[in-house]
Amino acid sequence: MKERRKIQSYLRPDIYPQDDEACNFMDKLPLKMRGEFIRQAVVCGVALAEVDTRLPAIISSLYRQGITGDELIALIKQVVGVFEKTPNEKKEQELTPIKDNQVGNNKIIDNLKGMKS
Repeated sequence: MKERRKIQSYLRPDIYPQDDEACNFMDKLPLKMRGEFIRQAVVCGVALAEVDTRLPAIISSLYRQGITGDELIALIKQVVGVFEKTPNEKKEQELTPIKDNQVGNNKIIDNLKGMKS
């Protein structure tokens, strides 16, 4: 599908504290930037799911204001468990692509490691 797609969802700040934090963050964004921010957040969630389908749910449930890049990387490391591979294991991993993904595991992991807070 190459057409524009509308995605609609609700944040529930009355139920989930992390939704309240997300609302507070988005309220600080200029109105013209909010739609693009939400689009980027959806794409980021998909990118995380490409690495491990559990990541979006885990990160969103543990989100809090002030979370650091190091904390996110540590969380991803615990879930994915591939950051501490030996050179031989990394070489084998390069030969095993992610299903239907042209970017290899190592490239994704290198990108995640390079994230700054």
